[in-house]
Amino acid sequence: MVKAVIGDDEENIMTPCRYGIQRSEVLEGRKIPPSEIISFRGRFCEQAHRGDKVVARGLLEKVVGKEEEIFQIVIGENPADYLKLVEYPS
Repeated sequence: MVKAVIGDDEENIMTPCRYGIQRSEVLEGRKIPPSEIISFRGRFCEQAHRGDKVVARGLLEKVVGKEEEIFQIVIGENPADYLKLVEYPS
């Protein structure tokens, strides 16, 4: 589970939806900070916007590219997964 501030919401309307994380704090699980939250489920689209503070629970996934590797949280694959808005931007 991670608490995060959404930094990029340009792909929040698409499926799969993607939320770039600006800052994060790992609250539960492996202490590896993810750089984004993604979901292949439409119910998570448009739930958060840039500047929103969220709490997300899902599967931590390592993505290895040719030049870099990132960690992301995949939500929606398990019924216990969620993306909750904690606070709107001021």
